[in-house]
Amino acid sequence: MKIILGQTAGEPCRTPGDGEVLLAPRASDGRKQRQAALTALREGAKGFPCGAGEPASLVVQGVPVLDDMLAAEILVRSAKGEKLPQGIERFAQYAAVCREGLRPGTVSLEASLEGVYLAMLNVTGICYQDGSAGENFLASWARLARAIFAAAEAGIDPSGSSFLAGNPEFSREMAYLRSDRDVFLTDVQRGQRWKVSIPGGPAEAPALYLDCPRSILFKSWARQDNGSPSGACLFLAVRFEKKNWVFSTDPAQRLPLKPLSERLQQAELALGGAPAAADPWFDGAPFTYTLVAAPRAGTRLADTEVLRIARTWLNARSAAPSGSRGKTLAIASTGALLVVVLATAPFWKRGEPKEQGAGPVVAAGDKEPGPVSRGSIASVEEVAKCRADGVNTDGFAVIIGVGASQGTGFQQLEGSVPDAAAFYCLLRERYGFKPEHMRLLVDRRDLAKDADGKALPVFADPTKEQVTTAIQEVGAGTQKYSDDSRTDFVLFFAGHGDTKKLARQNGYLVLSGYDAAKSDLTGFDMGYLSKFLALHIKSSHRLIMTDCCFSGFVITSRGTDLNFDSSAIYKNWGRAAHVLITAGTEQQPAFEENGRSYFTKALLEAVGKELSADTNKDGIVTDEELGSYLKQRVPEIAAKRKLKLNPLHWRDQEHDDMGQFLFIPRGEKR
Repeated sequence: MKIILGQTAGEPCRTPGDGEVLLAPRASDGRKQRQAALTALREGAKGFPCGAGEPASLVVQGVPVLDDMLAAEILVRSAKGEKLPQGIERFAQYAAVCREGLRPGTVSLEASLEGVYLAMLNVTGICYQDGSAGENFLASWARLARAIFAAAEAGIDPSGSSFLAGNPEFSREMAYLRSDRDVFLTDVQRGQRWKVSIPGGPAEAPALYLDCPRSILFKSWARQDNGSPSGACLFLAVRFEKKNWVFSTDPAQRLPLKPLSERLQQAELALGGAPAAADPWFDGAPFTYTLVAAPRAGTRLADTEVLRIARTWLNARSAAPSGSRGKTLAIASTGALLVVVLATAPFWKRGEPKEQGAGPVVAAGDKEPGPVSRGSIASVEEVAKCRADGVNTDGFAVIIGVGASQGTGFQQLEGSVPDAAAFYCLLRERYGFKPEHMRLLVDRRDLAKDADGKALPVFADPTKEQVTTAIQEVGAGTQKYSDDSRTDFVLFFAGHGDTKKLARQNGYLVLSGYDAAKSDLTGFDMGYLSKFLALHIKSSHRLIMTDCCFSGFVITSRGTDLNFDSSAIYKNWGRAAHVLITAGTEQQPAFEENGRSYFTKALLEAVGKELSADTNKDGIVTDEELGSYLKQRVPEIAAKRKLKLNPLHWRDQEHDDMGQFLFIPRGEKR
């Protein structure tokens, strides 16, 4: 007996052919809740629709869930006459709970059986029905099945044991999972956060709308406090491709959504025609009405109408930004932008205008997983081509260091100008940026030297006027390239940051001559920084680094701490991308010690001589590898002084072809 992956989801359940066992309920309604693995254990193949003759194949329809594959494995082994381990029933119960959308145990998502299985679906591409994905998935499933049955034989309970952790056979899936929370945060930025009132529930509860999410564990992240930017979401609305929608509440709360399904079905019927009656909205009856889904063939309602109906029934209101999270960014740009907001000050706080009694504040939920590389998924040929293309890409840069004191509130910083100088030299010597394509603006020119003590070419003092001029001049250089040419642009700022309450809470880069009373005239609004660059820089790949306190304001004005599923990093790198990495949240001071900021220290490690962020050792550092490395390394450095500094990582996903910013060493001086 062999396993066959059937037609894609959305097609009606078919009748099993001769010798086939269809892994579906025996009832005609293919959406009836089922416990496939438990059924396979208790009833065997007879528990499923069977064709005539001796069973020879098991047909799994659509994208298989863990419960489906475990049921298939049980039936295959039983057909071979194998004795099933007694402990396999625990795994069948685990799979049944997963199928209901509930958390099956206490194991962290990243180390759970459910998580590894979901990662496997994505790594193999079975979720997207890509070419040989089915064959690759079945090979991967065979690995996982061996581990499951070995664990069952040993009496392991999957709900309380991370039995796959440390198993090298699943290192790829585990690496994929460790970054999935960041992917989820990208999904959040592309979606909407609401406050809703569900009948029978609290007067106001957090809700989330995700638009074609790329996270593989988005449902779980949304329902746990530390996984969702707005806390544990009681209601989740998700739009998938092909007009498919799913609305759900936390099954543990058992708040029925049947009235919502009825309203959506009424609107569908109002469009007329037989399809609406024959293929209705799913009311979630098998799930105690906690789930609503679009018709199998997709809804005929416009997306805006579906949202209107849902929001009206929920009495949904847009949720205000909280912590380091905020509004969705709209950038009128086709270029790639990586913003890395850095931090510096014998241990001074960069940008804190006055003494504070309390220590640094870190926003809740900023704890992040360790560094993970997704680059390992690329072939040797892809990496080689990527490196070859990158070496032929011209680079442009504006580098700013403000070290002198600014008024009475911002003390002198010893590390800002040396940090700017070090980064200038790194781009020039390690990554091949030509001096004529760069502008260095510093106020303490005696500190702007290379490793040999030679003075670096300084363009001007870093005033608001001169910084604007430098960006416009470099931008004019990028305009000479055709639309399809790849060029890199980097902006680096090291100095103080300021924050003040205007119409909204604003963050400012403190430039030379900064006057807090005229912050818009003498400083640079962090919330406007990336938009300004998008207007003036044509480069396909843009990277901004600002090293200051309250750096999270660069992100607060446009989104949340996030990352995204870059499973095709090396294929997509040449496309447009917009990424921001901050040294900390908008509430956190940033620090320097012994003439080097904590963040810049980690940055130079990450993309300097040792390429410490290159976790898969292919000689290229992606912005995702960089972000993951900084999230681990910067807090480690700060913790030595009992301080907190938590970098954030943001990626624009308004355009589906967004790629990556790559650091590709050239090994030549210019």
